[in-house]
Amino acid sequence: MDAKNYHAWQHRQWAIAEFELWDGELDYVTELLEDDIRNNSAWNQRYFVISRTTGYTEDVLNREIKYTTESIQKAPHNESSWNYLRGILEAAGCTWNSDVSRFCEVLYAQGCRVSYLLSFIIDTLAEKLAVGYDHDIIERVQDLCKMLAFEEDTIRKEYWTFVRKDFLQRHGKEHHDIFKESSKE
Repeated sequence: MDAKNYHAWQHRQWAIAEFELWDGELDYVTELLEDDIRNNSAWNQRYFVISRTTGYTEDVLNREIKYTTESIQKAPHNESSWNYLRGILEAAGCTWNSDVSRFCEVLYAQGCRVSYLLSFIIDTLAEKLAVGYDHDIIERVQDLCKMLAFEEDTIRKEYWTFVRKDFLQRHGKEHHDIFKESSKE
C-alpha cells in the first residue's frame, strides 16, 4: 500500500471497521510514523484507530500527548503532528492541558518560532482568559499575532490580523494596537 494514498487509506479504514481488524493497527501506524514522521495519513489513521477502540481516556490521552510531543521535538515544522495534538485534546473534551502548555512554553523559550507552535500558544492563552481578564495575556497574544503576521507566517498576514482583532473584540479591554505601531516603523 502507498503509505500516503488517500483512497487506499479510506479503503483500509472501511475494511478495518467493517471486519473489526483492530489488532496490531496502532503498532503498524507507529511503525509508519517511525519511518516518516511527516506522514499525515498515518497520523490520521492513528486518530481513527484510537477514536474507535480505546477512546481518549486519561491514560490514553497522556500516552498520546507524550508520543506526539516527542514527535514534535524531532520535527517541529511538521503540521501533521501539531494537528494530531490539537485533535486529541478536542476528542478528549479538553482544549487546555498543563503538560501541553508547558511543552509549548519550553519550545518557545528554546527559540522555536514555528507558526504551529505560536498558534497553539495563542489558543492556550485564550483559554486562560476564559477564567478572567489579564492585560499581560492580551499583550502577549498581540505580540504573537504580530510575529506570525510580519515574520513567521507572512503569507497569512491578513488572517493573523483578523485573529488579533477578533481576539481583542472577544477578550480585550483598553489596549494599544501594536499592528498600527509596527506599520509606522
